[in-house]
Amino acid sequence: MGRRHGSRYLRILRGPSGTAKQMLLSYLDGSREVSYPERRVPRPDPAQVLVPTFNPDFLAEGKKLIQEVNSQRFVAPITTYVNAARCTLRAGGDTTGVRLRGFLAPRVSIVTGRQAQSENRETSKLTGQSYIKYGGQGVVVPFGPATETETEMEAVAAILNTAKAANIRNLVSYIPGTVY
Repeated sequence: MGRRHGSRYLRILRGPSGTAKQMLLSYLDGSREVSYPERRVPRPDPAQVLVPTFNPDFLAEGKKLIQEVNSQRFVAPITTYVNAARCTLRAGGDTTGVRLRGFLAPRVSIVTGRQAQSENRETSKLTGQSYIKYGGQGVVVPFGPATETETEMEAVAAILNTAKAANIRNLVSYIPGTVY
């Protein structure tokens, strides 16, 4: 039994024996097959964007970071939730961008198109139990400060407010910048 299934279905495994537990155990020991439809979507060509940094020395020189993003799913969220001061699509001959190897700008993950709780109930193929499926589509958008004095948390709060104002069901998660 893998760790993912063990921790994900721990409540069912610890509970009394029943249909859900029997179905899950037969799947985990390999005696029952469960298949899910493939949802492969071809990846579009990546686009390059310019992202200002929260580093004041870097900002003073007027430089922005070059980051690659998923182009087709990215364009609508950047224009809707993250304003152009925080992130812009890179034009062909732009020279203000700097590529920093091993650095990812802070990002927000935005899930849009979610349904209300009662709208979509499904039955688990593993356990036979009913659950709520919210649906939606997510995109990760890098961002920077809109002004020289804006902090990272102020930027996250502004993006969150914009996304929630558009639709209260939108989910926004913050992913800090990383150096790898």
